[in-house]
Amino acid sequence: MIGASGALAKVGHAAKVAACDAREGFHARHLVCLVLAYVLSQFYRAFLAVLTPDLVTDLGMTPEDLALASNLWFAAFALAQVPIGEALDRVGPA
Repeated sequence: MIGASGALAKVGHAAKVAACDAREGFHARHLVCLVLAYVLSQFYRAFLAVLTPDLVTDLGMTPEDLALASNLWFAAFALAQVPIGEALDRVGPA
């Protein structure tokens, strides 16, 4: 038979285990979000190269047009970093 202090110790241990599980789930969710953001970022970096044949045939784009589109895409992402960074500094990521 377990005494009162033994029962409290078991309850305390169960609470610690539950807290660890909650933190691990919290980190796992963040890891999944970061991985998905990384995959999306890689897609955005490479999509013009994948779509080049279709853009050339369907829209008649030249290599110069594709280079300009790629540069504008990069510039838009670079300019977006300023307001996003300020918002994250003010509000925080979560």
